Amino acid sequence: MHERQVELFTEWGHRWYDLKRTGRAGAVLGAEKTGWTADAALYPVPMAQLQSNINLKQNPGY
Repeated sequence: MHERQVELFTEWGHRWYDLKRTGRAGAVLGAEKTGWTADAALYPVPMAQLQSNINLKQNPGY
């Protein structure tokens, strides 16, 4: 993981996607950023999608 961190430190957003894919975003960013919550790793579901499908629910925090 440290090697990936060093390798991706200048790659725009690749580190973020690497942390999300491995499920470590909450652990790593929780230690680094003040006020980090697990909800911050989720994107909002677009309103048009929510309106067209009643089975979808908005992600927490939005």
